[in-house]
Amino acid sequence: MNYFPDEVIEHVFDYVVSHSDRNSLSLVCKSWYRIEGFTRKRVFIGNCYSISPERLVERFPDFKSLTLKGKPHFADFSLVPHGWGGFVYPWIEALAKSRVGLEELRLKRMVVSDESLELLSRSFMNFKSLVLVSCEGFTTDGLAAVAANCRSLRELDLQENEVEDHKGQWLSCFPENCTSLVALNFACLKGEINVGALERLVARSPNLKSLR
Repeated sequence: MNYFPDEVIEHVFDYVVSHSDRNSLSLVCKSWYRIEGFTRKRVFIGNCYSISPERLVERFPDFKSLTLKGKPHFADFSLVPHGWGGFVYPWIEALAKSRVGLEELRLKRMVVSDESLELLSRSFMNFKSLVLVSCEGFTTDGLAAVAANCRSLRELDLQENEVEDHKGQWLSCFPENCTSLVALNFACLKGEINVGALERLVARSPNLKSLR
């Protein structure tokens, strides 16, 4: 089925960004399945229990961006039993051990602990984007770890999360040499804001385009 050198197919695959299109291409033949696996940079998993993190790394060893969903959508209406699961820590732990070059993580309806955010912040040197939507289980201490340790952070987007505010000065944890922020959204936090720390952060972030 493969009439072109692998290098040509790899180059073509670089232009295919749709998850569904790449999935379809991987079914054409064994060669395309293999090439699609090691050229995919962005992975979407609609159910965190549909695949293990170890199998994910085996299938896509060079991915940079992961979107991971936990509880089903009706969890928003309190229709999911307590203790259902959806813990992100095992995922971050496995990815850290595998030494993948994770740069972006997008989580929805997952249980995110401060420990998981601490591990995330210390395990991936080029980490750039964290998006948490309708997640629970973490506090501003976890956000402080992300702010302090993710030196290349471009995006921190918190949407409709249940965040426990420890009255910490997490915004002041961004290093003085942090100038990479492009988008910062913490509108779901209900605690007091350290206005001075925020003003200093904005002043040294020339590329900041979105602040909420």
